[in-house]
Amino acid sequence: MKDWQQRAIDEQAELDERGQKLFDFVAEDGGAFDALSKEDRTMLAIQLGHMQAYNEALMLRLSFFEYEDDGLPSDPNEESPFKPDAIAAAMASPRG
Repeated sequence: MKDWQQRAIDEQAELDERGQKLFDFVAEDGGAFDALSKEDRTMLAIQLGHMQAYNEALMLRLSFFEYEDDGLPSDPNEESPFKPDAIAAAMASPRG
């Protein structure tokens, strides 16, 4: 594997972890997210959506890499932890 490929893999893994943490924060009923202002909740939801799109773009790039069997998913949507449907469901629940 080339150095730049490893950097892309590392970048996607880091983004994946951060996106999962933000998704968990947003999706938790009765959590700290619910206590935020509507404006802050909206901005975090927008941020999460952009992170999800960025993650999908990176996963698509990774799917075109040529390397030995290293356990990475070949489908860019196969293992994304924060899918648009889940984000929409989390945001649709009534909040203060």
